[in-house]
Amino acid sequence: MDRKGSFQVSLLALASSVIAGCSSHAIPTEDQALESSTTVSIRQVDDQGLKLPFETTFSARWNDANDGTKYEPCTAVGARQLAALGVDPASVEDAAGSNGQTLRGCDWDYLRVDGGSVRWSVSQFVGNSPSLEHDKRVKSAVTDVWLPDVLVKARVC
Repeated sequence: MDRKGSFQVSLLALASSVIAGCSSHAIPTEDQALESSTTVSIRQVDDQGLKLPFETTFSARWNDANDGTKYEPCTAVGARQLAALGVDPASVEDAAGSNGQTLRGCDWDYLRVDGGSVRWSVSQFVGNSPSLEHDKRVKSAVTDVWLPDVLVKARVC
């Protein structure tokens, strides 16, 4: 074989190995495709990077029904502040009962006094709504009394 033929064979071999190398990495095997489709990373931090005080299993905890604010009720008040208010920081639970729920927030129990049973709890949550007044009117009931608005740093609470 002459030099020209030898060069063409070598070039063809190089091109074949490059194509084979690219194609073997570009197309996942069936096992790899199944593994990547079943692996779901569920967000565990707020918009400031603070870890939630519980592990959420809801992949749609943040969604179109509650993304109107970056404020995260579950990380806004620290454990010391909660305890100073008589709230048990260790009792924290996700306020949502299902994935993709309108509200996003937490429930806490008040600290037990003199070994008594817990009878009261407090919740803090957010959700997209026309107004707080609208929510109070819709959700008020005999067993769920909504207190009057409080103004804190020019914000209605």
